[in-house]
Amino acid sequence: MISSEKRKRLIKRFLLMLQRNHMPAGWRNKLLRTAGMHISPKSLIRSGIDFEITDAIVGDNSFIGKNCVFYSSVRFPSAVYIGDNVKIAPEVMFCCVSHEIGESELRAGDTYNKDITIGDGCWIGTRTVLLPGVSVGCGSIVAAGAVVTKDTPPNTLVGGYQRKSFVICEK
Repeated sequence: MISSEKRKRLIKRFLLMLQRNHMPAGWRNKLLRTAGMHISPKSLIRSGIDFEITDAIVGDNSFIGKNCVFYSSVRFPSAVYIGDNVKIAPEVMFCCVSHEIGESELRAGDTYNKDITIGDGCWIGTRTVLLPGVSVGCGSIVAAGAVVTKDTPPNTLVGGYQRKSFVICEK
């Protein structure tokens, strides 16, 4: 016998898999809402989206292009918050999970998840990667192929890789 909690998780997974296929946008939004996502009926979600997060909150008049990925660890809940009037191009990755740096025998240390937030009016370019915990300020543009590693202020154009100083790994 399957517990009711496990049954709910299985139904959610099935609905999320089903929505990846081509279908009218209104049906996709309804499927996603039935699966527990908070998607505005005024937003457009294209096919091929992979939702592997606990929750997605998508505001009014927002667009998510084909083949985007929303990823986190199943052990730790996380969400992606997308404001109103946001345009997200195809193949953007929202990566809510990563690892602490571990010892030399296991560099991928403890796993952690952090939510990602996209403010109102943003435009996220094709194949952008947004890493755990980042917040993109309202009205910002993230250029195609960018890797967003830290918060961006409102009305900012971000491109490339937000550089960090690197240190030599020690034991």
